[in-house]
Amino acid sequence: MKDLLHKLNLDANAVYAGAKAVAVVAAGFALILCFLLITNYLQTRQVDPLNSKTMDALVQRLDENPGDADLRDQVRTVHLLSRKAYFTNRWQLRTGGALLLVSVVLLLAALKTMENLRRELPNPADFPADNNAWSTLSKARGWVGALGALVIGGALLTALMAERELGPSAAAGPAEEATPPTAASATADAALNWPAFRGAGGLGHTLLKQPPLEWDVGAGRNVLWKVAVPLPGFSSPVVWGKRLFLTGGDATVRKVFCFDAESGAILWEKEVATTLDNPLIAGADGHAGYAAATPATDGNYVCAIFATGDLACFDVEGNAVWARNLGRPDNHYGHSSSLILEDGRVFVQFDQNSNSKLYAFEVATGEVAWETGRSVISWASPILAHTGSRSELILANCETVDAYNPQTGEQLWSVACMAGEMGPSPAWADGLVFAANDYARAVGIRATGNNAQVIWEFDEDLPDAASPLATARYLYLPTSYGFLVCLDAKTGEKIWDAEFDYGFEASPISTGEYIYALDKGGTMHIFRPGDTYTSVADIPLGEKSGSTPALVEGRIYIRGEEHLFCIGTGD
Repeated sequence: MKDLLHKLNLDANAVYAGAKAVAVVAAGFALILCFLLITNYLQTRQVDPLNSKTMDALVQRLDENPGDADLRDQVRTVHLLSRKAYFTNRWQLRTGGALLLVSVVLLLAALKTMENLRRELPNPADFPADNNAWSTLSKARGWVGALGALVIGGALLTALMAERELGPSAAAGPAEEATPPTAASATADAALNWPAFRGAGGLGHTLLKQPPLEWDVGAGRNVLWKVAVPLPGFSSPVVWGKRLFLTGGDATVRKVFCFDAESGAILWEKEVATTLDNPLIAGADGHAGYAAATPATDGNYVCAIFATGDLACFDVEGNAVWARNLGRPDNHYGHSSSLILEDGRVFVQFDQNSNSKLYAFEVATGEVAWETGRSVISWASPILAHTGSRSELILANCETVDAYNPQTGEQLWSVACMAGEMGPSPAWADGLVFAANDYARAVGIRATGNNAQVIWEFDEDLPDAASPLATARYLYLPTSYGFLVCLDAKTGEKIWDAEFDYGFEASPISTGEYIYALDKGGTMHIFRPGDTYTSVADIPLGEKSGSTPALVEGRIYIRGEEHLFCIGTGD
């Protein structure tokens, strides 16, 4: 190097001094960054913006006092501040980690330059045999280097761990079109029934006979029947023909119920046993419960899954066909992803902290048709979209939106665009895939073959439980704090928002001419699709609800906190 400096007419001593200064500054800067990154991580562990106790308390107060406008403003303000803190934290982690890497590279480059220019080192032979100063100095340098590497490595690992926990980032009109996604998303029999969460394909559409636009639970008008549900749960009803299936459970017992869709009478109920030594699931009692996942049916079989990871299949007469436990779910709420059943296979999105899997089981035998390993956690449910050229099983999780071949389990495409605790399921309409989650964003995704890309993003009011509803023209986002937002499905631009007393956990459903959105307070909001919010009716149920209704042949089946309702005219 000295020869090179000589050719460049540079003074070796000056370069040595400059390299030494760079090394000192880089080392000091790296140590400061290490301290800040570790402190940031520890603070995030103590005050998690994704799980704000203040926000939870405010939402609970709002549920108790839905007409308090000031409280609603507080909820929205705290929500926006929490989102800001979340994204600021992520920016700090990324920027700090990148700067730390740069400073380490500069430090190593400066040290290497100094080593090449260093004056001739002392010869150990010149030291007396009984003088261990040279050995001590060498060991000290080794310990200092090892300690520095340990601190820097720990800081980088901390940044990666925190980023992993917070999640990555990525980057009045006419009525709706006459053909919603359902017409191209399921078999004819499935489209005539309500076989899964949000109906055929899990897309939230029906083109069957228009349900009532008015009813009165207290007076019994247009209420065909109302029956008590024996066990609690957030699962939604599924209907095939004259049979309605529902699940319920707690830490002691979990059951599948079959109701007569005409009368509400229980035709049969079957307990789903578990092989777990202790079926108590941490977090299930206070959050999603033990029966949050909606069952699925094809008219011959009904499959159900519970927070414990117990998956069971019965025929429609109630005879047990097969059962298995997929393992104690490694997550903090218990399993709550709903099932999709089509073409003789039931699909299970079993995402968790470790050993995540996407399964396809043969419904008649319980044998694994295929399974695909995943490395993400999610509480969202899969959808099945028939795009015209092929079928795609589409999943959303804490990091990505993914599409799989339902026949083979092969991953077709994946887009990194989500973050946070993913509860809302994806949506599909007119060739576009949509996903949304609080503390992340809403996105429109265009998939061409095995390539997919985000074509727009929206990051204002977002859902954290209820799933978006997509049509060819509009995307509806129901939030947990009382806002329903309508976006342009093609551009992501906000068209309108409407404010309600309660937020949404149930997902909205479209009949083509009307949208039905059930809030947590149990009020059904019916409105016309269009460029302005045009209300048709706001009808109270008389009890709270967090389950998505089933709309079948002019009837609406609604699960409340305690009862199951059938709304219809009786025609």
